[in-house]
Amino acid sequence: MKKIFFIFSLLPVFAFAQVKTKYPEIPRIDVHIHDADSSETRFSRFLHLRDTVKQAINADIAMWINLTQNDPQLAMQRTGGRMLSAFSTYRPAQIGIEYHEPEVFEQFAKQGYIGYKIWYGPYYRQEPELVKYPYVDDPAHDVAFSLLEKHNVFIASLHIADPNGPFEWRTQWAADPVEYWREIIGLERVLYRHPNLNIVVAHGAWLMTQDAQIDFLRYLLDTYPNCNLDISATINYVNLPSYDNLRDFYIKYQDRLCWSTDNSFRPNQQSAASYTKFVENWFRFLETDDVFGAELANNKKPIKGLNLPREVIEKLYYKNAIRIYPEKLKESMKRLGYAIE
Repeated sequence: MKKIFFIFSLLPVFAFAQVKTKYPEIPRIDVHIHDADSSETRFSRFLHLRDTVKQAINADIAMWINLTQNDPQLAMQRTGGRMLSAFSTYRPAQIGIEYHEPEVFEQFAKQGYIGYKIWYGPYYRQEPELVKYPYVDDPAHDVAFSLLEKHNVFIASLHIADPNGPFEWRTQWAADPVEYWREIIGLERVLYRHPNLNIVVAHGAWLMTQDAQIDFLRYLLDTYPNCNLDISATINYVNLPSYDNLRDFYIKYQDRLCWSTDNSFRPNQQSAASYTKFVENWFRFLETDDVFGAELANNKKPIKGLNLPREVIEKLYYKNAIRIYPEKLKESMKRLGYAIE
């Protein structure tokens, strides 16, 4: 009995062995999460997740930016100052860019919101009979974007399109390349018409699943200096483009990318252990040259880590966010005790 107990007592250790980050001293700011529940229990769960990640893999999740409209003051209070919030529109194809009046901007600023989240995912994922403005560059939005630009409202996240490429599952993604590129060109038209709009495009603008897409993304970043990207959810597709092209992209555009997870922390759907594993997968991809993650990748083939230089890692994890996002983020990090330049 003693031998049997000894064997089984070791199983959890081997089954859940985890890789620790190479950079425990570098804080992470997750600029893309979702949580619509303002209850004290839910917010306190974020602190539990943070503690679990730090204990298990030595990674410091310093702050989150919640892109699902919530009470920003409660979020800050109940997370110990670690969560900023955006106001949001999730049905612009149906109702338009709803928040664009100057008095609304002033009101949201007083309430503590850091910016505006606009979900312009494909209109065909919504009720077709309710869709009025299928593309983000619809002329009906031009007044709204002009006012957002004029009043320097930070677009904390703009979701454009869905992945288009040779996928083996999630067939509801953007399977039609013509439709996909119509959505992407809509993004460029907005950037062209409103060059002073400060914007973070979610999920790498979904332009990171093929080499040709990455080439176009290079063009966008070179042409529109106020356009930046979060890289949330892209880890599932990182072995589709060529390795050297993707690594070169991360290094060349190291000042334009922000790390993020797109996690929603729904009760009974994500445990602290699974979130920890998700964060671990991200830093293995960014920090090491490990070959891993076949179960994570969309095509079920192994992922090879990019092994990025430390200075690039620092920018992805927090320095770019501090520079790109409103001053409120930098102030919050300083209040938490981080030595921010």
